[in-house]
Amino acid sequence: MDHDGDGVPSSKDDYPNNVAKVKDLPDAFSSLSGNLKLWLDASDATAVEKDASNNISQWYDWSGNGNHANAYDGTPEFKTNLGINSIYFDGGDSLKLDSLPQVLGMTNENVDGYEIYMAINHENTGPGFVLAAGLAHHEIHVQGTVEGDGIRFIPNYSPPYVDKGGNIKNETILLNARVENETGYIAVDGQQSNVTKSGALSSNNDTLYIGRRTTTEAYKYNGHISEVLIFDKALTSEDRVKINAYLSEKWGLQSTVDSDDDGVVDANDSDHNTQVLSQFAVPSNRTLTLTDTEGNSHSLDYVAGSSETLNFSDFGIQVDLDSTYAPSSGLDSTNIEIAASRDLQVGADNDANHQLQLGISSVTASGLRIDGCQVVDIDQARAAITSLDNATDMVNQERSYLGSMQNRLAFTMSNLTSQTQNIEAARSSIQDTDFAADAADLAKHQILAQSATAMLAQASAIS
Repeated sequence: MDHDGDGVPSSKDDYPNNVAKVKDLPDAFSSLSGNLKLWLDASDATAVEKDASNNISQWYDWSGNGNHANAYDGTPEFKTNLGINSIYFDGGDSLKLDSLPQVLGMTNENVDGYEIYMAINHENTGPGFVLAAGLAHHEIHVQGTVEGDGIRFIPNYSPPYVDKGGNIKNETILLNARVENETGYIAVDGQQSNVTKSGALSSNNDTLYIGRRTTTEAYKYNGHISEVLIFDKALTSEDRVKINAYLSEKWGLQSTVDSDDDGVVDANDSDHNTQVLSQFAVPSNRTLTLTDTEGNSHSLDYVAGSSETLNFSDFGIQVDLDSTYAPSSGLDSTNIEIAASRDLQVGADNDANHQLQLGISSVTASGLRIDGCQVVDIDQARAAITSLDNATDMVNQERSYLGSMQNRLAFTMSNLTSQTQNIEAARSSIQDTDFAADAADLAKHQILAQSATAMLAQASAIS
């Protein structure tokens, strides 16, 4: 029984009362529900009508559009012998889609193009039509007569055709064919072919078949098909990566599929949306700018990959650039905080004139850049000599710097000692002056006392 009349029996329909929906879409293309026109999925055994011998009569479209595939030639068979579910075509079988290319958005009336995904496993080296309509329209076939000929996509009759070479025999592959901006593309296991075709939209609206072509009984497909997706527009690169990654994981293809076409297969690529670029150019002319906490800046130009000394005289800072750093990881946009290693108080006041900043560079093997020196052969020994000479120069520079700072501190100490002596002398002078005044006052008071005693004695004598 089919309650909503969508062509899917209610017992197989997760939404038996919704004519536009059969199954929930995976996250990889749930946002594209309006563009998904066909979804044939053999991973779910309920997706097919089959007899006791697993011969199928119909493969249901889970997209909700009723574009089901029905047995046309022979009896395609539901299989599990690859370790995954698949529909097997023995070279005489085919399926016919209920809807025409125009309904699926595959004709030139749809300027947005279209996109096809298929998970297939071809069993022989001969050519075979995987998906096709009329003569050389909307056609995907395994091509050639020898291993390595790969896949061919013929969006319309006129050449050139879109080929992707490689050995696809007896291994499950992920196929992606699309027409975008009227140009045809094809990719196998996420890796796009360098061959494209302009003017790829077709007006052909002949019946679409899986496993054969309308006009010929020859070259029927011999192999397995596990999934088919058709969208009525060319997808964004982000959506394409998501769908590739979804199908790769679903069908166990992570070791061969490179979803984002960055040269790293999914099994070794934790983030399919981050591409590893193998060819790119980075400008060698750079600018290094130092900015202090008050917003004052000093900029100097340098060339990446060269040994240079940048003298930021505004700040009294010298930066030595090593030639061994990679140009792609230069100093642009890097925040650098430069501070003295020590801040010594050398005066009485809390200001810059009474403070001394002291810093010293690393003189470890790593800091001197000699930790990787080897003397296994003559070239390494010569390189080690150069490195040791440079290290010796660096140590001598640091010793000279520390010697100058030591002299500066010694001078400061001598100056402070002199100041202390002067202060002591001044204090002594002040103390000496006060003693003399007190002695004079004592003499004064003694004289006055003696005078008073003499006057009293004279007065007594008179009376």
